[in-house]
Amino acid sequence: MLRLRQALKVKMYSSICGFANCYAEESNEDLQPLTTKDAIGLTAGAGVEVDLWKVTVPISVRIQEGFGTYETNVTFYESAGYYNLKTRTIQVTAGVNF
Repeated sequence: MLRLRQALKVKMYSSICGFANCYAEESNEDLQPLTTKDAIGLTAGAGVEVDLWKVTVPISVRIQEGFGTYETNVTFYESAGYYNLKTRTIQVTAGVNF
């Protein structure tokens, strides 16, 4: 499997209250240029078809696992950044054939 990530963004909303008042803070970080890439992975799947009279129901499970991890290259303000993030996907599909 070859994965080409086009965007990696984090939106954050927070509210901080002190002695005098509260204020809201909003940030939108683009992490795509700051992270290493995890482009190659493994895909494995299994499925079964169940025949119910004139209808067939296919059911399948697919797992995608990246070989490595990725991390941010810089430390963000008041944050340690991100590291050792794995990319794992589990997909369950079902259908109906007439």
